[in-house]
Amino acid sequence: MASDEPSEQLHAELRAAVQNSLGSRRPVLHHLNADTSWLLQIPRPESAVRNGGRFYYNVLIDPWFQGTQTDFAAWFSRQWHATKSAVGSIAELEELAWESEVLTAELRTGSSSRKSNAAVEHEQTFIDALVISHEFTDHCHKETLLEVNADVPVFATKEALKVIQGWKHFRSTTLIDVFGVHGDTDWRGTSSPPLPAWIGIGRLLQKRDMGNLHSALLITFNNRHARTKPSKAMKPAVGRTKRHEPIVPNEDEEAAEAIIYTPHGIASSDLTLLPEASPPIHTLALLHGLHNVRLGGAGRAAMQINLGAKNGLEVQRLLRADYWIGTHDEIKDGKGLVGWLLRRDDVTYGDAVKKGWKDKDGKSGNSKKELSEVLSDLDGTNWVELRNGESKVLTVCREESNCDCVHHFDPERHQHRTPTGKEPKMGEYDDVEEWDTAKPRSSKVSIGTHSLHVSVSGPQRQPGDPIVIVLPGLTSSIVEWSATVDHLSPYVRTLAYERAGYGLSDQSPTEPTAEQIAAELDDHLATMDVGGPYLLVAHSWGGIIAREFIHRRGAESIHGVVFVDANTEDTMSTFPNATVRTMSKGLDTLKVCYEAAHALSSDQWQALLVEEASEKHDRTAGREVEQYAASGAQLAAKCEREYDAGLLGERPVSVIQANYALDLFKTYRAGLAVGNGTDEDRVEMRRLVLTNNEDDERMERKLLNLSSCSRYIKANHSGHSVHMVDPELIAEEVKWVLASSTQAKMTTR
Repeated sequence: MASDEPSEQLHAELRAAVQNSLGSRRPVLHHLNADTSWLLQIPRPESAVRNGGRFYYNVLIDPWFQGTQTDFAAWFSRQWHATKSAVGSIAELEELAWESEVLTAELRTGSSSRKSNAAVEHEQTFIDALVISHEFTDHCHKETLLEVNADVPVFATKEALKVIQGWKHFRSTTLIDVFGVHGDTDWRGTSSPPLPAWIGIGRLLQKRDMGNLHSALLITFNNRHARTKPSKAMKPAVGRTKRHEPIVPNEDEEAAEAIIYTPHGIASSDLTLLPEASPPIHTLALLHGLHNVRLGGAGRAAMQINLGAKNGLEVQRLLRADYWIGTHDEIKDGKGLVGWLLRRDDVTYGDAVKKGWKDKDGKSGNSKKELSEVLSDLDGTNWVELRNGESKVLTVCREESNCDCVHHFDPERHQHRTPTGKEPKMGEYDDVEEWDTAKPRSSKVSIGTHSLHVSVSGPQRQPGDPIVIVLPGLTSSIVEWSATVDHLSPYVRTLAYERAGYGLSDQSPTEPTAEQIAAELDDHLATMDVGGPYLLVAHSWGGIIAREFIHRRGAESIHGVVFVDANTEDTMSTFPNATVRTMSKGLDTLKVCYEAAHALSSDQWQALLVEEASEKHDRTAGREVEQYAASGAQLAAKCEREYDAGLLGERPVSVIQANYALDLFKTYRAGLAVGNGTDEDRVEMRRLVLTNNEDDERMERKLLNLSSCSRYIKANHSGHSVHMVDPELIAEEVKWVLASSTQAKMTTR
């Protein structure tokens, strides 16, 4: 898929929304274009997911992504999107839904993803239901709909169904029944196969409607529990003959949430049965536009198309929806007779509210008084403008008057700020004495053959206090750890040094194996006269270095260890991976994986980019990669007795596993966009995305055996570089290690 701003924004929105949705098991709504195409993702009941089903039930509503739409004839009405759609095709939408399932499978905490991964891998389509509200081609767009897999069940209104059935493309087409016929307000009556029993789709009609424009779709769901037993006393709703079995009424357990989708609007008087429904229906979201659009002149001579903000206010007053979300307000480009006759009042929510309060304060007639009453009932309403490519997790937040209603993907929003003092400039301290005092210090320290740059910050050490030593991963500078050091230094003395060849440190004359780097660190600390106990924070290859350092110094000098997605002796067999190398060819993987996700300040991020771009850094990284396998072999010889003896005894060990599948997936998408890899490479990369985390967990859990006081943490929202995304998590684990005594019992999480 070609990379462009709207689609990239939508994928970023997706990642943020999925992460927020998982914790609450709430639906996610994605705006796929600037007009009225939507993807509604409803989490399936937990029992269905446990039994191997996908996490989301995906409902696609009125898709029109590219091309023109013509009603009757081109001379009458021909339009096209003025703004490029965030999704350009059904294939791109399928990829979006696939991405959400992959992210979900890997982000879910404490559950096995093997079954769900298998389901994802073999799906032919991720669209579970296609819903069409009108026969008009901006809702029922033939070219877009014919891209949809023929096995996707279609639910459409009467007029749209006739059009769709005429194409003879879809195998399953179902008429959307009118809700409330003969006084039946049981939402479960709108659930008929192939819908699962916990979802219903119905339609509400406006009594007086010129042009078949004004109606609403009612999408109801209850995904909280399994269905209750059927009751013979219940009569099936009028409509079709094939339905799910009737269900025993239970007001509390069978209440449903609803999405009301009315792109042209519907009179509030035709929705009055919803607040009285049994079982109760709670309106989660109202999708209703703001623009007042009409054809022709004014008054009775005009044909009303979109009912606009005033009608929306009246509907919201009745339904009390948690969210009112705008739809069908795109000002399209077009030609034809309709374009000459179309009249539009471009109204914002703020305009409507201001007008209403002015009417309330002034002397006005009955109609204005009625509008004022509408506005007075809107306290707490969450108006949401979801623009092209934006997503929203639909939480129940009526009481959250200050809630952030839209996921505008902005890295600055996700930064974790901690006030810290300025680090001294290089050369400010020429001596290397008293590194344990309270002042932050920064200098180059000679170890004979070369000098290493070191910075120390945090409170003054007291006798017996540990000092944190940060050990970055393969090819990595300590600059990556700037945000983490900011979080650590307020409460613990922290030493951050650059390995030989990075930053201001000199190149080492010896080959950089993990064993050699551990020896240089030992010399470095001895020269600085910084004694133990040491609390090691080791990332990736730094985990190998940390264990070599422990063997060199002895466990008695170690307070504890925080392993951050650390390599083990087993990791050497999985890296480097030829498929990952092929798919990442020519990519700046640092930017691909972390530019939109990191928690560094802007200055820290720029400093990292400068460091990574230097020739010196590149040379050193190449040398380290060459010694990677040798480092693993050297450690492997010590591993068996290491684990058998419990190398660290009762000294606390925290093992943080990252969600490396996130990095793999971002690399896959970026590589795909530039044409990297063969079909076989791409299939293998998708397999790696689905299986990698289980393999990592198997290897990393072995690190728990180093100590009898250990725990396992999953950083589900962070890629491999947890320290760049969630420095607070690492700080919390350091606090746990500091607080754990030698009597601490093993705990896992």
